[in-house]
Amino acid sequence: MQPFLDQYLKDGAAKADTAPVLFYQTGSNRRQRQRDRAAGGAQHGAVSARRRA
Repeated sequence: MQPFLDQYLKDGAAKADTAPVLFYQTGSNRRQRQRDRAAGGAQHGAVSARRRA
C-alpha cells in the first residue's frame, strides 16, 4: 500500500508496481494479485463492487 500512496503523494517517488486486481484473502491471511477479475464473477465469500447506471 505504501508504494501506491507514495507514487501519488510524494514528489519524485518511483512508480508503484500494483496489479490491476489486488485482494485480501482472510482465510489464509494474505494479499494476492491478479491480472483481471475472475471470469465467473464473485465467488463464495467474495465481495463484488458493481457500478450503478
